[in-house]
Amino acid sequence: MGEPAVATGAPEKMPKPFTGTFEETRALVSGVADGYGIPALEDLGYEALGDEEGFPARGGETEGLIRLRKQLARTEWIAGFEKPNTNPTTRFHALKQSKPKPKSPFEIAAGGGKGENPRTDANTLITPSTTALSPYLKFGCVSPRTFYHELKAVLASLDGKHSKPPTSLMGQLMWREFYYVVGAGTANFDKMEGNPICRQIPWIKDKELYAAWENSQTGYPWIDAAMTQLRQEGWLHHLARHAVACFLTRGDLFIHWEWGRDTFDRELVDADWAINNGNWMWLSCSAFFYQYFRVYGPHSFAKKYDKDGDYVKHYLPVLKNMPSKYIYEPWTAPLDVQRKAGCVVGVDYPAPVVDHASASKACVDKIAAAYDAHKLANGTAKPSQNKSTPSDDAQPSKKRKL
Repeated sequence: MGEPAVATGAPEKMPKPFTGTFEETRALVSGVADGYGIPALEDLGYEALGDEEGFPARGGETEGLIRLRKQLARTEWIAGFEKPNTNPTTRFHALKQSKPKPKSPFEIAAGGGKGENPRTDANTLITPSTTALSPYLKFGCVSPRTFYHELKAVLASLDGKHSKPPTSLMGQLMWREFYYVVGAGTANFDKMEGNPICRQIPWIKDKELYAAWENSQTGYPWIDAAMTQLRQEGWLHHLARHAVACFLTRGDLFIHWEWGRDTFDRELVDADWAINNGNWMWLSCSAFFYQYFRVYGPHSFAKKYDKDGDYVKHYLPVLKNMPSKYIYEPWTAPLDVQRKAGCVVGVDYPAPVVDHASASKACVDKIAAAYDAHKLANGTAKPSQNKSTPSDDAQPSKKRKL
C-alpha cells in the first residue's frame, strides 16, 4: 500500500462570502446565532462544568498543530518513547522547554526555521506523560498524515537511534490505522454477538456493580480516581484505561465489555468508534490479546508509579489525609487512623465491592471455560490447563492510544 500521501495544506486565503459583501452576509444571518447558536451544556441536559472540569486544553487546528510540533521538538523524548513505560498517574502539566524550537520538524531536519508561535509557551501547553494528541486526531484538528510525515522527518534525523514499533510513537499511529482497517472489515465489530473475531464469553450485566464502577464507588481508590478523572476531564492515560477496563471485565466484576465501551464512548473527548471497540475487546481478552490470567491489581498497580497516592488524593479528596501506607487499601487502616484521616471506610468512602483475590480467580476460571468451549467447538486444541491463578499487574506489551 505504501506510505500515506502528504496532507493537503491549509488554504492561503478565505473564500469570498456567498453574498455580495460581508456586510450583506452579516445582515443575512443577524439574529440567527442568538436563537440557534451553539447550545450550552444546560440546554443539552447536562450540568454546568465546575472550575476544574472539562478537557484541560484548548481545541482547534491551530492549537493541535502547535501541540504536535511542540511534542515533535522533543527529539530525545521521541527517541526513547515506549508507550507501556509512560506514567498513568501523571496529570496534565506544563511542558517546559529550555529554549525556542523550530516550528516544523521539516525545518529541524533542514537546520532552519524561525522559531515557534510566540503566543505558546510552557504555561499554555499542558500534557501528561504521552502526547495527548488523540482528541485532535479524533476531531480532525491534526491530520494523521501530517503527524506521520513530520514524525518520520524527526526519526530520520536520529539515524536509527530510537524506539521501534509497536511501542514507539510511530507504532501508536500504526495501531490507530490497524483498528480502522479491522473495524471496517469486520462484521458486527462493535458487539460480541455475530462478531467473528470476538470470543463469546458469558459476561454478566449487573447494573449495581456497573454503577459503582462508573460512579467511582468501587472502594478501590486507584480505580475510583481514574473514573473520576474520566468524568471530570474526558481523558485518561492509556494504562488507566487498561486498569479500569480490566477491573470491569475480566479482572474483577465480569461485566460485559459493551457496557464499559458505552461509558467510554460517552465520556471520552477522544472517543473513536474503531479504537474504542477494539481496545475494549483487547482489554477484556475478547479479541487480539488472550492472556486472560494477566490482571491489573486494582490496589497494587498504581503503587509502581505513585507510591504516595498523589493522583488518588487529587481526584478523591475524601482520601487526601489518608496516610500513604493505606492510600490504595484504606480498608486495611486501623479505625483510629481512618478517623484521624477523616475518612472511615463504609461511611465516608465505600468498602470494596468485591474481594479482588477471589473475584479475580473466579473471572479467570470463567474465561478459561469460555476459551475451552471455543477451542472444543472448533476442534483446534485441547482444553487449557493450569491457568486458574491470576497474575497481578502483568500488562500487555503493546498499546494503541495516543
